[in-house]
Amino acid sequence: MRPIVVRGGGDLATGTIHRLSRSGYPVVILETDRPSAIRRLVAFSQAVYDGETEVEGMVCRRVESAEAALAFGGPPAPPIIRLWPLSFWWTLRAALLIHCGRRFLWTGFWQNGIWVPQGIWQN
Repeated sequence: MRPIVVRGGGDLATGTIHRLSRSGYPVVILETDRPSAIRRLVAFSQAVYDGETEVEGMVCRRVESAEAALAFGGPPAPPIIRLWPLSFWWTLRAALLIHCGRRFLWTGFWQNGIWVPQGIWQN
């Protein structure tokens, strides 16, 4: 099963990730090098700083490459990747991209092996 990629690991994104992972979907989190989450105790983005973090019984661990994320990923332990260049998306071949960040981002989805861009979203 191809993973669902979530851009951002803040408190609101963590709720989405938690629900998807508990439902059995593989999730990979893409986060910036310096996350700016305010509620760090309830955000998976804290794993960028600490290496791993736990929120409501679910552990999220930082990985350094897309290949490691695919090998590690799977419910209920979502990996988080920092310094996410666009090449990660092609390597991950995500089934769905969910944008939970605060910056501009090209979004889209895979359809029959082809990336279909949807435009730019701003949160």
